[in-house]
Amino acid sequence: MEFVGYLASFIVLLSFLTSSVIRLRVTNFIGCTLFAIYGAFITAYPVAIINGIIAGVQVVFVFRMLKQKADYRIVKCLISDNFLQDFINVHTNDIKKFLPHFNFSCMPDDAICYFCMVNEELAGLWIGIQNESTLNVVLDYVKPKFRDCRMGKYIYRENTNMFRNDGINLFETNSVSDVYTAYLLKVGFEKTSVAGKYILRVP
Repeated sequence: MEFVGYLASFIVLLSFLTSSVIRLRVTNFIGCTLFAIYGAFITAYPVAIINGIIAGVQVVFVFRMLKQKADYRIVKCLISDNFLQDFINVHTNDIKKFLPHFNFSCMPDDAICYFCMVNEELAGLWIGIQNESTLNVVLDYVKPKFRDCRMGKYIYRENTNMFRNDGINLFETNSVSDVYTAYLLKVGFEKTSVAGKYILRVP
């Protein structure tokens, strides 16, 4: 049973290393539940009671977050926008973790840029380069607390009329990151025969 105590400690620690608030609460719930079981087994009832209460609180907050309807929207901006450039400078290190080849200095003047907003809070930045009916997605970035794929689903599934009206019928992008690749597949991209290349036809 001592192993359960170590496992619970590890899971609680792991919960604080996650970037998503929902994942943090779910992981913390699992760790606290194990701690409660461990505490009850060794008759450390204060440990069992406190961790049981914390686990219950996490469940309540997770359900509230899942039921809450967030307001997603994208706001068009220019590649020359000083605020856009400042945003990239601030988040460059994080962007490079998923898109190591991203080079803002190489972006053309006619690049299509959108700020990603969640409940009026700036959540990320999206940049694409149009080539006839194909839009090459060169940056699809959101800050850690918003990495639950919902913004991506909004852009690629719920907001496609805007792209279709501009004559775009295909998104394409490249990935060398396992995390970014997993995200692309979740929002609907498909792997191609070209290594690292993914496409999504505009619905």
